[in-house]
Amino acid sequence: MVTNDDGVGAAGVSALVQGLKSLPNTHITVVVPLTNQSGAGGKTAAGTLFVSQAKTAAGFPTTADDDYPADTVILVVRDHGVSFKPDLVGSGINVGQDIGPLAALSGTGGAAREAVSLGIIALIVLVATAASLRSTAVRIPQPE
Repeated sequence: MVTNDDGVGAAGVSALVQGLKSLPNTHITVVVPLTNQSGAGGKTAAGTLFVSQAKTAAGFPTTADDDYPADTVILVVRDHGVSFKPDLVGSGINVGQDIGPLAALSGTGGAAREAVSLGIIALIVLVATAASLRSTAVRIPQPE
């Protein structure tokens, strides 16, 4: 399963799908938030999840939910939104660090943490750029 926190039109999810498609004997299901949910962390929606069929930026068929990244995993695993339980959840590709104090805020990480809590191996895929390194720099106090 592939998910992300940037929404159905994000280039990163298309890139992750393209990379996984090159692996033999791999079935890929994409379930992503309909809109950008960066910063959602591990939030989940109360009640019924609303889903629609959509396509990634590269045209790969996907199910889009109108809620949070962690809900995409809940939809697939707990609510049986697809006909199988995934062996792996790949969350991303995000541009940025999602490290240190930012890790808890990451919707990409929230989806992966939800997968692990449901017994599924998860992988968070991030890409660092010079700009993202500068924007996520954290000042760590030095010991005296």
